Amino acid sequence: MLKHVKIKNVYLLFRIFIGFLLIVSILGIFINTDDDSISRNIFVAMQSLALLLLSFGPSYAEKKLKIQIPNFMESIFLIFIIASLLFGEIAEFFVHISWWDDILHTTSGLLVSIVGFSIINTAVNDPHKKIVLNPIVVAIFVFSFSMTVEVIWEMFEYSIDSLISSSNMMRTRDSISLVPFEGLFAIKDTMNDIILTFIASFIISTLGFFDTKYKLGIFNRWIITKKEESSENKI
Repeated sequence: MLKHVKIKNVYLLFRIFIGFLLIVSILGIFINTDDDSISRNIFVAMQSLALLLLSFGPSYAEKKLKIQIPNFMESIFLIFIIASLLFGEIAEFFVHISWWDDILHTTSGLLVSIVGFSIINTAVNDPHKKIVLNPIVVAIFVFSFSMTVEVIWEMFEYSIDSLISSSNMMRTRDSISLVPFEGLFAIKDTMNDIILTFIASFIISTLGFFDTKYKLGIFNRWIITKKEESSENKI
């Protein structure tokens, strides 16, 4: 119960800060007169709104899907969206720190793989034993699930860059000079993201294999489970 209160307070403080940032950026749209400042404030407002909505994601998913997300997993998720949208996009860490995107893609690969493991773990641990899966099948599912999500994300980045001329999500041009890259260097970021996700997915799927086979409980603090009827709903 105490842990639930702590994570709830963290979410509250985070939402207050992001709400303040959203209001300031919206005011900046109307106060500033130059196009660059207006565009910047619109961008910050959109990112702030995305952060605010994402902060309600875990609690909404728990209620809607009747699942229990461990506080440890929620903490990692909160840190991830802050690192990605607040620091990465708004504070422009993606532009000025070359390895920032690598860390986030590796982390996202780990998180998505664990979500995949949670999905298959629910089936493997079916109390009625309707489904019995070989550990290798579990590993293949976890790996495939994570890589599929990565491919969909890269397709999303490509779509945004194609529709919005100023977008550079796939890093096909220099983030500062905006000079387009040529040859293999133009797809370096995309391939780097895929490779990092591949490594992260392989690690989790391998651990998932041994965890399923030998009941090691490696992901006890991580996996998402079905909420019991008596479980208290998290706000």
